[in-house]
Order: sequence, then structure tokens, then C-alpha cells
Amino acid sequence: MTNHFGEVGAVHIGADLEVCGLAVVAVHGRGQSAAFMIDHVVARMEQPMVAWVLPQAPGNTWYPLGFLAPLAALGRPDL
Repeated sequence: MTNHFGEVGAVHIGADLEVCGLAVVAVHGRGQSAAFMIDHVVARMEQPMVAWVLPQAPGNTWYPLGFLAPLAALGRPDL
């Protein structure tokens, strides 16, 4: 299996990391996106000195299989 997580990147919104009072890394749930986090979390917080870093999973999921799938299904027979 190929790791595609580095291909999508992350969204930075809010205060600059160099001057923020707080930095938050918030990950979205399955089927959601960084945009969902902006609309439903960041916008509601109204904290101007917070820097938000919102990673985006490829295909809006961090784990491409169902949560009951064995880890070996990812091509890692040692797991």
C-alpha cells in the first residue's frame, strides 16, 4: 500500500504560528475534511490568537479500510 498522506497537506488558518498564543492541530473524522473543521469548529471558536493547523486525509479518511479490517489487509503481514 502506498502512503498518500503527504500528498494532500494541511490547511493553516488563524494567527501566524510565530505570534500565536496557542496552536491547535485538529484532525477531521471519516468522511469529513479540513473545510468541515473550519466551518464547524474554527468558525465557532472565534479565537483570533489561535493558529489552526488542519491536516487533510486523502479521500477524507485516515484509514482506507473499515475499522474492523485486519491491519494485515494494509499489506503489513507483520501486524
